[in-house]
Amino acid sequence: MSLTSLRLTPLTPQSFHGFGKVVVNPTDDPSSWPKDAVPDHEVVNQGTAEMHWNIADLTNNYVGNSPHGADAKPYVQMFVCSPRKVEITPATEDSEARFTFSIPLFERHRWTAQTFLPLGVDKKDPRKKFLVVVAPYLNDERGVNGKPDASKAKAFVAHGGQGVSYGQDVWHSPMIALWNPWLDGATVKGDEEETEIGAGNSEKGIAFITLQFRTSIVEEDVEESHLKEGELEVVIDRSAYDWGCK
Repeated sequence: MSLTSLRLTPLTPQSFHGFGKVVVNPTDDPSSWPKDAVPDHEVVNQGTAEMHWNIADLTNNYVGNSPHGADAKPYVQMFVCSPRKVEITPATEDSEARFTFSIPLFERHRWTAQTFLPLGVDKKDPRKKFLVVVAPYLNDERGVNGKPDASKAKAFVAHGGQGVSYGQDVWHSPMIALWNPWLDGATVKGDEEETEIGAGNSEKGIAFITLQFRTSIVEEDVEESHLKEGELEVVIDRSAYDWGCK
């Protein structure tokens, strides 16, 4: 097994196409959407608003598909995500300091989509970004035996002006609110000195509203696939924190 290192890509409707939907105002940048995929809209509220259709999916395919045949209910939940610390490799004479985050597992929701909407986050806030990491199926084998292909995973950086909707049955990492080592106290020294890692202040985390269908049967609502240690990492470039800030 070799280590797969992912470089971050800005989250846009085009870059995320095939894994779900990005919840963002379609009029901000129509060119960032896949061709012919900009949501339809109509003018409402006495001509003072545009209502855009099908921004995210609310999928419920439990009945007739899940093993227990249980019906599911729509849930509106809140995840309050503390920022994760990145791993810091100190600089040497030949290389700059390296910042990474290891992905320990993927999860999927076989019978429903899952949408995350950040609350009260300025898109230009460099301390409040989050990671969206997804993976296709290994050998394109879906169904009960389907597993994520970590070697072909993709990683995206998202800002506070975006939400993300993972498609039904899409392997994705649990939500990762990103700690900014350049602003939150990291001190990176040479390889002969100890590396000091500042605390990622929990009060700088992100609260997300989530929407999905669920039953009371945990194994039908979420399935996890754990990765081996050292199998998958995301390289955190300083430029990732600039996404949405300009």
